[in-house]
Amino acid sequence: MKIFRSIKPSYVFQKFGKENTYPSVLALYNSLGLLGHNGWDFSAKDGDKIYWDCSLEGEVIGLSTDLNAGYGIEILTEENGKLHKHRFWHLRTDGILVKAGQKVGSGDLIALADNTGKYTTGTHLHRDLKECKRLPNGVLETLNTNNGYLGAIDLKPFYVDMFIGDYIANQQGQISILQKMIKLISDFLKVGLN
Repeated sequence: MKIFRSIKPSYVFQKFGKENTYPSVLALYNSLGLLGHNGWDFSAKDGDKIYWDCSLEGEVIGLSTDLNAGYGIEILTEENGKLHKHRFWHLRTDGILVKAGQKVGSGDLIALADNTGKYTTGTHLHRDLKECKRLPNGVLETLNTNNGYLGAIDLKPFYVDMFIGDYIANQQGQISILQKMIKLISDFLKVGLN
């Protein structure tokens, strides 16, 4: 699984963990039961388009309103038996552009950025990730909820510093080159057989 930037242009201004948490807000995270920042924050302007930023197809499993985090989307992915819940927060109230149960592919438009929620200091996208398991009754359970981040894990092992739209264009360009090479080989073989 790869995770890319979901907003263009954008940059990461706060990463995961106590060591990456601004000292001025560390006490706030501690008061919420967290050791530090539990995700990555990406710069955004009000109304910026947010795209599904993962290399895997996902399924929208939740649309949330949280007094602290604002409006959010939860999307589930599965790869090699591992389930991950991807969460996007501080979205515009009228800017959630997907529905529960909807499948999303890389680069699909999912939301618009805003500044919703009690604990936000300006328009940005909070992006976090949790590993889960499915219980026998079908309910998702977040793993490692006692890790100091309520089960959230660092995006770093999955992150590629490239906008998802640029990644898709790059992939399509590579496919186009391969198709041209296959056609050239095919044409060459046809000529050689005649």
